Amino acid sequence: MDFLKTTASKLVQEIIKMGSSSSSGELTDDLLKKMLKDIDIRSALELMHESITSREWMIATDELEYEAQAKEIQKRFNNINMSKILDDMLKATVNKKSIFEISFQDMVVNDLILLPNKYISFDKDEGWKIKTKDSEIIIAKQSNKFLVCVNNGTLENMQGESDLEPLVKVFKSKENLDNKLNAIIEKYGDIITVFAYEPPLETATEEEKKKRYQSVEDQAKQLKEAKGKDVLAVPSSGQKSMDEFVKFIKLDDLKPEIYTELQKEKEKAIQKYILGSTLVTGVDGNSGNRALGEVHNEQKELKINAKIKKIRDWFQKIIEIDAQLYGYNSKNFYFKFIEELDEKGTLELEEKKAEILSKKMDSISKLSTAGYSLTKEKLAEFLGMETTDLIEITNSNTTVQNNPVSGDFEFAKKNDIYKKREKIEKNMKDFDNFINDTFDKYQRKVIKAVKVALSKVKNIDDFFEMKFDYDNYLEEMIIKAELIGFDNQASLDNAVTEFSYFSNGIKGKTKNDTLDFFLKKYPALHEDVEGITEYARHKNFWMKPITDINITEKFLNNLIKNIENGGNFEDWLKDSEKIIEEAGLKTKEGYLKTVYRTNMSHAYNAGIYKRQEKMKDLFPYYQYSGTIDGREQEHTRKLDGKIFKFGSPEGDLYYPPNGYNCRCYTISLSSAEIKGKEIVSGNIEGLESKNFSGSVGNEKYIRELEEKYQIKAKDFNSLKGKKKLLNNAFFSRKGKYKNALDIVNLYSIIDVQDITYQEHKAILSYSGDSYTDINEVLLSGKINEKLQKEIDLISSAINKNEIKENIQVFRGVSGKHTEQLILIGEKLIGKTIPNNCFLSTSLSFDVAKSFAKETGVVFNIKVPKGKKAFFLSQQDAYYSPELEILFDKKTNIKIEKVYKKGKLTIIEGSLQ
Repeated sequence: MDFLKTTASKLVQEIIKMGSSSSSGELTDDLLKKMLKDIDIRSALELMHESITSREWMIATDELEYEAQAKEIQKRFNNINMSKILDDMLKATVNKKSIFEISFQDMVVNDLILLPNKYISFDKDEGWKIKTKDSEIIIAKQSNKFLVCVNNGTLENMQGESDLEPLVKVFKSKENLDNKLNAIIEKYGDIITVFAYEPPLETATEEEKKKRYQSVEDQAKQLKEAKGKDVLAVPSSGQKSMDEFVKFIKLDDLKPEIYTELQKEKEKAIQKYILGSTLVTGVDGNSGNRALGEVHNEQKELKINAKIKKIRDWFQKIIEIDAQLYGYNSKNFYFKFIEELDEKGTLELEEKKAEILSKKMDSISKLSTAGYSLTKEKLAEFLGMETTDLIEITNSNTTVQNNPVSGDFEFAKKNDIYKKREKIEKNMKDFDNFINDTFDKYQRKVIKAVKVALSKVKNIDDFFEMKFDYDNYLEEMIIKAELIGFDNQASLDNAVTEFSYFSNGIKGKTKNDTLDFFLKKYPALHEDVEGITEYARHKNFWMKPITDINITEKFLNNLIKNIENGGNFEDWLKDSEKIIEEAGLKTKEGYLKTVYRTNMSHAYNAGIYKRQEKMKDLFPYYQYSGTIDGREQEHTRKLDGKIFKFGSPEGDLYYPPNGYNCRCYTISLSSAEIKGKEIVSGNIEGLESKNFSGSVGNEKYIRELEEKYQIKAKDFNSLKGKKKLLNNAFFSRKGKYKNALDIVNLYSIIDVQDITYQEHKAILSYSGDSYTDINEVLLSGKINEKLQKEIDLISSAINKNEIKENIQVFRGVSGKHTEQLILIGEKLIGKTIPNNCFLSTSLSFDVAKSFAKETGVVFNIKVPKGKKAFFLSQQDAYYSPELEILFDKKTNIKIEKVYKKGKLTIIEGSLQ
């Protein structure tokens, strides 16, 4: 028994109770703010919310005759910023409610505006109210003007609840920890006496139990009287020497363990209540009990689906309002998230459309530069749009006064800015070519490293431990990209003569050669060299493992599909070329290109930013410019043309690039060039600031990369834990019976109850060598008293636990007694195989296959919900990796299907 950990765990439970009893356990607004600042809670919420808001959506109907009408309804909603609205709706799950004002334009709902909670109150008679400057609005009287989203609202609790409420106790346990530790000292002293005792067996009579506990209490009292403080009693088991029954532990020695245990308690609560992961807490100390703790049944996907259902229910009101305006039955339609479209096909189609539209927009721009324009009708026809889709934008800031001199000056300013834009776009085009030229080398290095790693894989364990060694090429290219950005910006400032980096052959030189070249050209860069190289090193340090995990996950998904189609790991591994190609690593515009381009673009813009920072006295402003050609993202349209003060909080926040494959850039402006223009101050409405952090490419961005890696690594490690289940993919994963490959945690499908110490010993013995003796006597019927007692204890343990969902298990058999099964073959279908022994099965096909040997039989057995079964965990089995589930004697199997898988015979059936 680890006294230190057990004692710390006991004290942590007392500390948590102090946190809930010493102050209110209510989730106040101030406490909620504190909780949302916690990095673990915030990251978990963002992970869950982003997995919903990033999905495609549609207005759906289950009736074929209404499909055309559903498309018309969706067309009216397409102008809504759905990503932001979904994010605001999900805030209700944290803040208890989200209340929106519904905005209309031309009889169409065009926006949902989230109202600040500080202006909203609830009255038990009148319901929700909105406080305005001069009056109050009762929402129930103007229901079609507002959308009320209440999280888990009921008749008993109309104001809803927060998903963070279950975390309050654990979160507050760290508050005023020193005061709580002083309370512990007051109770136990600064040196705590830890008293270990053996509790009575569960099979003991009430009188025996009472006598045992009285004895323990008497000993504890004697120790308390001797010390003058309370003693901490912890249950133990097994034979121990006398000096192990009483320990004296300094509270200072326990502090690290207490801090660790408190953090663990918080992380468990986050996993359980936010992410929906299944958890099993540690042993609670009851000697002789298989105390696996409280188990949370909900899986992450179920949590997500629950939130999706809430969104669908909330959004239904918007459909109802639209139905009132356009005269249809809202019950025929609903809001729905749709599955992701085929990535490759969609990408090719969108790229083709974008390419055509881009060329058309370029022609229009050149026509305008030459002094000509098209009529609205001709422009719509040329772009393939409706005339009504073209809306003329009037910008008052571009109006030129009638003063001829002023007009000439304004024209000169515009002309200078236009020339800068042309030069920047040329630089960007050259840099894009540079990316394409150097990407091939990066791609070759990665693919070569992947091939080497795959060649070293001999088994599934090797596969999950693959390391890809493709040196630090990306780090060197990040340095070059930043220096190119710096140089290109310098040429715009007219501070140096224009330099063609690409024509000087630098792209083939080493990192040191490149640095030497630029340092000679810009001596002032000496002070920045260390920062440039360190940033590149840190970025590559975190990007590489993220990339490696993503590549391995792509391989894993491909392997699972191969197994589903009848293949196996060994054959799949033989064709590394096919593996790499199907993972999309060989394509010129796939995953690797996105990784490379994004990193290079960040570095390029970091170089531009560095130069602009040095020249901010001459050019204190910049204009955000986006490529508007039909491929642009929403933020590009909102930010295009806006002017920012360089180095201001908003200037840094929105500095490009923003997101993957962002093609936005900045134009440096002098004070004279921005005269009469509006300067952005504060955040821009409709753009969430969290989506723009780290754009400048600073150390904050590096920290975000690190956090991203930690989340990625955690998810990947959970996949590694399922490596024994991969070959389960061959068997159905879509039917009524769950495949273990799709179970997040075993304890979500088994109702685990405590068993007695004697039952535990019987199970442990059975999992070792005694199973042969027990099953032999069960077959023969000649059972002695000793084995009968052991058999009864095993049956008792099994019947305390049951399966909570329909699942699949496997059983492998070999030897002479399987020959008859193989010989009978398909004639077994419809028959029931009796079983007088205990029935050992495994959640893993691979484990069952190892028992079946090369030519034996593997049963794929369907187990209905409610069946009594016992899972042999690490505490209950000598060979816990077998993932064994044990069923009671006389559990029969009804055969449904018999077929061959290689040399193996597969018999599918269900338990009776």
